[in-house]
Amino acid sequence: MTRRRKFPDGNGGTTMTTWNNRFRSLAVAALLAAMATPLAASDFFAEELGTDDAKIQAKVKNDLMSMGGGADTGRGPVPYLKALGHPPQRMALVSFYVRDSGNSSIHPYQGWSTHKNVTGEGIDVIANDLYAASIGALKDGFKASGIDLLTPQEFLDTPEKKQAYESFKLEVGWVGGIMKWGTHTDKDSSQLEGAPDGYRLFSLPTSKNTKNKDFGLAAQGGDGKMFQGLGHDLAASLGVDAVAVMYSIVQAENKSETDMLGSYLYVFGPNPVKRDDNPSLYWTGHQYSGVQIKFRVTLIKQDKKGDTFDADFAGFARVAKALAEKTGEYLDAKTRSAN
Repeated sequence: MTRRRKFPDGNGGTTMTTWNNRFRSLAVAALLAAMATPLAASDFFAEELGTDDAKIQAKVKNDLMSMGGGADTGRGPVPYLKALGHPPQRMALVSFYVRDSGNSSIHPYQGWSTHKNVTGEGIDVIANDLYAASIGALKDGFKASGIDLLTPQEFLDTPEKKQAYESFKLEVGWVGGIMKWGTHTDKDSSQLEGAPDGYRLFSLPTSKNTKNKDFGLAAQGGDGKMFQGLGHDLAASLGVDAVAVMYSIVQAENKSETDMLGSYLYVFGPNPVKRDDNPSLYWTGHQYSGVQIKFRVTLIKQDKKGDTFDADFAGFARVAKALAEKTGEYLDAKTRSAN
């Protein structure tokens, strides 16, 4: 025989009516609370890359010239990093930006147009959201190798440095110029770039291979103008040991979804071998390192009205940390080894 539990009705009696009413009230309250609570963002990055930091870092690949360890004379396009003795201790993050792949004419997201072209406002929103979610992890990743990554609020501590940063013009060699012409256009086109508030947008010349998700730096043979401009001129004017540029690629897959196709991080610094005689083939600045990670991760989903109902910016922090740690480990190994 099933025994039914009795509950007090407040008048000393035992009835199920009071309990049923209380249960219904609690159920309705819970439903209303759930409806009032915004939908929690999905962890799209975890679904694609997992949450194991070591495994994510294993997916990060070096992206730089494979031309040995440089010459101890300081000549040539490859830095002799052993002359540094340790990784650069103060590194300025001079540019952090997001680039639209230019491979789709439909670009959903708040602030983006729903047809034809992306708006400048929209891609800047994405850049700000990604930056806010990842800058802490990026700093932590570099800190593991003794590198202090500085933001503009930190390295622009004098009027002279602010002027130098604002007036710096990124110049590239002829090969880089061709690649930049083919990948970077202005904000009236279907391929746009956006940076967080307070950052300059130093658009690096890159490959554009959407099929292979390859948007890496197009300077495998070296680019004297770009390397010396960023690595020597800008670093010197900001009073830092090196500068870093990081960018990510986004692409609309349909009218309701925007994906990220990968992220890239490059470091430039002054020639580790100091010389005053200015011999031929002596570059005052070099590319110190470069890393990339390729993937396809859903970043934003929207409903038919164009409202964002799901997004994952927080998950990008794991990617940023992996890029920074891989960079730090590479620089640590190269500055302490002749290889």
